[in-house]
Amino acid sequence: MRPAVTLASRTIQRRLASSATRTYQYSAQHQADWGKQLRRVSVQIPTYAVGISMMLGWPMAIRYGEEQWALRQ
Repeated sequence: MRPAVTLASRTIQRRLASSATRTYQYSAQHQADWGKQLRRVSVQIPTYAVGISMMLGWPMAIRYGEEQWALRQ
């Protein structure tokens, strides 16, 4: 029982180590691309937020304007 468990844990450790080195190499290769993508996303998120808030805010602004206009009449 014990040797099988140690063998399994050893293979798991080896797999984890190889995957860790692979991810490190991948990140080292694609760090510039990641930076570009992150910059692009960080530019896109506020734009989307502004667009969505404007889309959601239009009816409220129209309602507010109608209320003010009705009060002025």
